[in-house]
Amino acid sequence: MWKGVNVTCTSTEIKGIQLNVSYLTTAHSHMLAIENTVKNCTSAPLKLYSGIFFFVQPDGSYKKSTLYYEQHKPYERKRTPFGGWVYCNDWAAIKGKKTYLTVVTESMEAMDLGNEGAHINAVKRIALTPHQELTFMTYFAATDSLKHARQYKKLRRVTWT
Repeated sequence: MWKGVNVTCTSTEIKGIQLNVSYLTTAHSHMLAIENTVKNCTSAPLKLYSGIFFFVQPDGSYKKSTLYYEQHKPYERKRTPFGGWVYCNDWAAIKGKKTYLTVVTESMEAMDLGNEGAHINAVKRIALTPHQELTFMTYFAATDSLKHARQYKKLRRVTWT
């Protein structure tokens, strides 16, 4: 049974947009399912970005974290003083000393902030027709190996009801 917290707000920056985010997990789980719903409460079409930023510190620190992601093939990026942003398809993981923090979603970028660590930006551009509501899922898990972290990619094919 999934349980968690549901947060709803109406945007003051974009008139007529209602956001509903559910953070869900199960007992003794190392995974968080995040259901993000965006609703257009107006009679006009709207285009906007919606999603979640994950600023992570695996094992309590971002200083020696390593970013893993895929773009047609697997990549590994260790900490350097230089940063950059990269599109990651639908999966990325950040490793600390022992823990891999894994994100699976429809669209994401990794923000490599150089010495400030790597972080995940699970944001998607959406177009809403009048009174339309869109829901998309993001999964966040802690694992003990890169092999286990990669297995979570299968969640992209799971239909959430």
